[in-house]
Amino acid sequence: MKCLSRKSCWRYFLVIAIVVLPFQSMAKDKENVVNVFNWADYIGTETIANFEKEYGIKVNYDEYESSEMVEAKLLTGNTGYDIVVHSSMYSKRLFPLKIFQKLDKTKLTNWKLLDPELMAILDQFDPGNNFMAPYSWGSTG
Repeated sequence: MKCLSRKSCWRYFLVIAIVVLPFQSMAKDKENVVNVFNWADYIGTETIANFEKEYGIKVNYDEYESSEMVEAKLLTGNTGYDIVVHSSMYSKRLFPLKIFQKLDKTKLTNWKLLDPELMAILDQFDPGNNFMAPYSWGSTG
């Protein structure tokens, strides 16, 4: 993983969140496939293969280089992504456009184990923590 500081557009505190998009519910014939859109270089080289082997779920994985790139793609609508890893501060301005699907926390069995202080910070961007779950956290500058 490369250092976050190379991303010059991220000057302040950063919380990365997994955002689940609407219209992307996995169809019954595709229930063993998940489509992910994430920052370049944010996971290990063997992570996807290990996940697919352990869970029997195929991962279609696309990367992006900037917040502008992911926003442009999200705003085109019906991207096909089940999970998008995006900055909380940028995701907040997309909420009024209703492009995100509410998280089903009953299926997130470890939700209660998330750090309360981190969840309080995310709550500033996503009141009620309904659309985002923490992925990683860091700062630059």
